[in-house]
Amino acid sequence: AYGYYQGTDQRNITALPLAQQQQIGPNGSEVTLLGRFASPVTIDGDRASFTVEATSVRFNETTAFPLGGESVQVSLRLMEQAQQTIASGWRRGDALTLTGTLRSPSPARNFGGFDYRRYLRLHYTHWQLAAKGVEQAQVQPAAVRPNVVHLLRWNDELRDALSRRMDLIFPASQAGFMKSMLIG
Repeated sequence: AYGYYQGTDQRNITALPLAQQQQIGPNGSEVTLLGRFASPVTIDGDRASFTVEATSVRFNETTAFPLGGESVQVSLRLMEQAQQTIASGWRRGDALTLTGTLRSPSPARNFGGFDYRRYLRLHYTHWQLAAKGVEQAQVQPAAVRPNVVHLLRWNDELRDALSRRMDLIFPASQAGFMKSMLIG
Protein backbone atom coordinates (compact mmCIF):
# COMPACT_ATOMS: atom_id res chain seq x y z
CA ALA A 1 0.00 0.00 0.00
CA TYR A 2 2.85 2.35 0.83
CA GLY A 3 4.52 1.70 -2.55
CA TYR A 4 1.24 2.26 -4.38
CA TYR A 5 0.67 5.55 -2.54
CA GLN A 6 4.22 6.75 -3.25
CA GLY A 7 3.90 5.92 -6.97
CA THR A 8 0.54 7.67 -7.20
CA ASP A 9 1.78 10.68 -5.25
CA GLN A 10 4.86 11.08 -7.46
CA ARG A 11 2.63 11.26 -10.55
CA ASN A 12 0.41 13.91 -8.95
CA ILE A 13 2.17 16.84 -10.63
CA THR A 14 1.07 19.63 -12.94
CA ALA A 15 1.39 19.27 -16.70
CA LEU A 16 2.50 22.91 -17.02
CA PRO A 17 6.19 23.11 -18.03
CA LEU A 18 8.60 24.35 -15.36
CA ALA A 19 9.60 27.42 -17.41
CA GLN A 20 5.98 28.59 -17.46
CA GLN A 21 5.50 27.79 -13.77
CA GLN A 22 8.38 30.14 -13.00
CA GLN A 23 6.63 32.96 -14.93
CA ILE A 24 3.79 32.83 -12.41
CA GLY A 25 4.66 35.16 -9.54
CA PRO A 26 3.15 35.27 -6.06
CA ASN A 27 0.37 37.53 -7.37
CA GLY A 28 -0.32 35.22 -10.31
CA SER A 29 -0.10 35.71 -14.05
CA GLU A 30 -2.71 36.73 -16.65
CA VAL A 31 -3.66 33.73 -18.81
CA THR A 32 -6.33 32.47 -21.16
CA LEU A 33 -7.55 29.00 -20.23
CA LEU A 34 -9.33 26.62 -22.60
CA GLY A 35 -11.26 23.62 -21.32
CA ARG A 36 -14.58 22.18 -20.21
CA PHE A 37 -16.67 22.51 -17.05
CA ALA A 38 -15.81 19.50 -14.89
CA SER A 39 -18.23 20.34 -12.06
CA PRO A 40 -21.52 22.15 -11.62
CA VAL A 41 -21.33 25.92 -11.15
CA THR A 42 -21.87 26.95 -7.51
CA ILE A 43 -23.09 30.52 -7.03
CA ASP A 44 -22.70 32.12 -3.62
CA GLY A 45 -23.56 35.81 -3.60
CA ASP A 46 -21.16 37.57 -5.96
CA ARG A 47 -18.98 34.47 -6.57
CA ALA A 48 -19.31 31.59 -8.99
CA SER A 49 -17.05 28.61 -8.30
CA PHE A 50 -16.41 25.59 -10.48
CA THR A 51 -13.72 23.22 -11.68
CA VAL A 52 -12.41 23.29 -15.25
CA GLU A 53 -10.84 20.36 -17.04
CA ALA A 54 -8.20 22.45 -18.82
CA THR A 55 -6.89 21.43 -22.22
CA SER A 56 -4.46 24.34 -22.67
CA VAL A 57 -3.28 27.62 -21.19
CA ARG A 58 -1.94 30.66 -23.02
CA PHE A 59 0.31 33.30 -21.41
CA ASN A 60 0.24 36.84 -22.89
CA GLU A 61 -1.04 35.81 -26.34
CA THR A 62 1.93 33.47 -26.87
CA THR A 63 1.71 29.83 -27.80
CA ALA A 64 -0.68 27.62 -25.89
CA PHE A 65 0.73 25.00 -23.55
CA PRO A 66 -1.25 21.75 -23.36
CA LEU A 67 -2.49 20.70 -19.93
CA GLY A 68 -4.05 17.39 -20.94
CA GLY A 69 -7.26 17.73 -18.95
CA GLU A 70 -5.68 18.99 -15.72
CA SER A 71 -8.16 20.31 -13.14
CA VAL A 72 -8.14 24.04 -12.38
CA GLN A 73 -10.26 25.53 -9.58
CA VAL A 74 -11.99 28.72 -10.80
CA SER A 75 -13.42 31.60 -8.77
CA LEU A 76 -15.37 34.06 -10.92
CA ARG A 77 -16.48 37.33 -9.35
CA LEU A 78 -19.92 38.38 -10.56
CA MET A 79 -20.06 42.15 -11.05
CA GLU A 80 -23.87 42.50 -11.31
CA GLN A 81 -26.85 40.49 -10.13
CA ALA A 82 -27.82 39.78 -13.76
CA GLN A 83 -24.56 37.86 -14.14
CA GLN A 84 -25.83 35.28 -11.61
CA THR A 85 -28.49 34.24 -14.13
CA ILE A 86 -25.90 33.90 -16.90
CA ALA A 87 -23.52 31.85 -14.74
CA SER A 88 -26.32 29.60 -13.46
CA GLY A 89 -27.01 28.61 -17.09
CA TRP A 90 -23.57 27.05 -17.50
CA ARG A 91 -23.54 23.26 -17.28
CA ARG A 92 -20.99 20.51 -16.79
CA GLY A 93 -19.38 19.55 -20.10
CA ASP A 94 -19.80 22.98 -21.78
CA ALA A 95 -16.68 24.27 -23.54
CA LEU A 96 -15.09 27.31 -21.91
CA THR A 97 -12.49 29.94 -22.77
CA LEU A 98 -11.71 32.05 -19.72
CA THR A 99 -9.28 34.92 -19.15
CA GLY A 100 -8.06 35.53 -15.61
CA THR A 101 -5.22 35.35 -13.11
CA LEU A 102 -3.60 31.96 -12.64
CA ARG A 103 -1.83 31.25 -9.34
CA SER A 104 -0.75 28.39 -7.17
CA PRO A 105 -2.94 27.81 -4.09
CA SER A 106 -1.50 29.36 -0.94
CA PRO A 107 -0.41 27.07 1.90
CA ALA A 108 -2.03 27.00 5.33
CA ARG A 109 -1.35 30.18 7.28
CA ASN A 110 -2.22 28.83 10.72
CA PHE A 111 -0.37 25.92 12.26
CA GLY A 112 -2.64 22.89 12.32
CA GLY A 113 -5.33 24.74 10.32
CA PHE A 114 -7.05 23.70 7.14
CA ASP A 115 -4.55 23.47 4.26
CA TYR A 116 -6.42 24.32 1.04
CA ARG A 117 -3.31 23.67 -1.09
CA ARG A 118 -3.06 20.12 0.29
CA TYR A 119 -6.81 19.59 -0.15
CA LEU A 120 -6.65 20.63 -3.82
CA ARG A 121 -3.55 18.51 -4.41
CA LEU A 122 -5.37 15.44 -3.07
CA HIS A 123 -7.99 16.18 -5.74
CA TYR A 124 -5.26 16.48 -8.43
CA THR A 125 -5.74 20.24 -8.70
CA HIS A 126 -2.58 22.37 -8.76
CA TRP A 127 -3.85 25.77 -9.96
CA GLN A 128 -6.47 28.38 -9.13
CA LEU A 129 -7.81 30.89 -11.61
CA ALA A 130 -9.54 34.12 -10.52
CA ALA A 131 -11.56 36.23 -12.97
CA LYS A 132 -13.92 39.20 -12.77
CA GLY A 133 -17.18 39.30 -14.72
CA VAL A 134 -18.87 36.81 -17.02
CA GLU A 135 -17.58 38.76 -20.04
CA GLN A 136 -14.20 37.08 -19.35
CA ALA A 137 -15.79 33.73 -20.22
CA GLN A 138 -16.87 32.47 -23.62
CA VAL A 139 -19.04 29.38 -23.16
CA GLN A 140 -20.16 26.97 -25.89
CA PRO A 141 -22.90 24.49 -24.92
CA ALA A 142 -21.93 20.83 -25.11
CA ALA A 143 -23.34 18.61 -27.83
CA VAL A 144 -26.37 16.67 -26.62
CA ARG A 145 -25.28 13.11 -27.26
CA PRO A 146 -25.49 10.27 -24.75
CA ASN A 147 -22.22 9.97 -22.83
CA VAL A 148 -20.95 10.15 -19.24
CA VAL A 149 -21.03 13.97 -19.20
CA HIS A 150 -24.68 13.92 -20.29
CA LEU A 151 -25.47 11.53 -17.42
CA LEU A 152 -23.66 13.80 -14.92
CA ARG A 153 -25.53 16.86 -16.25
CA TRP A 154 -28.82 15.01 -15.74
CA ASN A 155 -27.71 14.14 -12.19
CA ASP A 156 -26.89 17.82 -11.48
CA GLU A 157 -30.34 18.90 -12.73
CA LEU A 158 -32.06 16.25 -10.58
CA ARG A 159 -30.18 17.42 -7.47
CA ASP A 160 -31.13 21.05 -8.18
CA ALA A 161 -34.80 20.11 -8.65
CA LEU A 162 -34.82 18.14 -5.38
CA SER A 163 -33.13 21.04 -3.59
CA ARG A 164 -35.76 23.52 -4.81
CA ARG A 165 -38.52 21.10 -3.79
CA MET A 166 -37.11 20.77 -0.26
CA ASP A 167 -36.99 24.55 0.06
CA LEU A 168 -40.76 24.52 -0.52
CA ILE A 169 -41.53 21.60 1.80
CA PHE A 170 -39.39 22.36 4.84
CA PRO A 171 -39.00 25.54 6.92
CA ALA A 172 -35.84 27.55 6.21
CA SER A 173 -34.23 26.44 9.49
CA GLN A 174 -34.56 22.75 8.51
CA ALA A 175 -34.20 22.84 4.71
CA GLY A 176 -30.40 22.90 4.69
CA PHE A 177 -30.18 19.98 7.10
CA MET A 178 -32.68 17.93 5.09
CA LYS A 179 -30.82 18.67 1.84
CA SER A 180 -27.56 17.48 3.34
CA MET A 181 -29.19 14.28 4.63
CA LEU A 182 -31.22 13.38 1.54
CA ILE A 183 -29.23 14.81 -1.38
CA GLY A 184 -25.72 15.34 0.01
